[in-house]
Amino acid sequence: MEASYLVLVGLGNGLEPRVLSFSEVTDTNRPYLYNGQLQTDAGVSSGVVVKKRVVLTAAHALFNDGTREWVTDARWFFQEHAAVYQPVPQTPRGWYVASGYAAQRNDDLNKGTSPGYSTTESQQLDAAALFRRDVFRRQRTGTRRF
Repeated sequence: MEASYLVLVGLGNGLEPRVLSFSEVTDTNRPYLYNGQLQTDAGVSSGVVVKKRVVLTAAHALFNDGTREWVTDARWFFQEHAAVYQPVPQTPRGWYVASGYAAQRNDDLNKGTSPGYSTTESQQLDAAALFRRDVFRRQRTGTRRF
């Protein structure tokens, strides 16, 4: 599995979106420095550290459309990049999700929306925050903590 980041560069001036290289997302330029990968039973998603103990991600990363339940386990990989940097997984203490997301997804699926596809109503509620007691940080000796 290879991680990449799609960024809209030059929005409004005719430039196309492009995939950033690993060096572009791991240097000291914000906000890429704080990106990472979230792995759960529902799949793989991205997230960004917004506070020392908080990662902002999407609710669909924590909700399994197949079982129609919240996942019970999540692993955060700070700046994960296949074959280049494999960080130690960090386990969040828990997470908060936008109220009503699970009910809306169940409603969508009951009305025939395919798993993995979202309606506009689900998208409006598709937000979550992971939290830890300890700081989310890159697990490498001698690097800055975030």
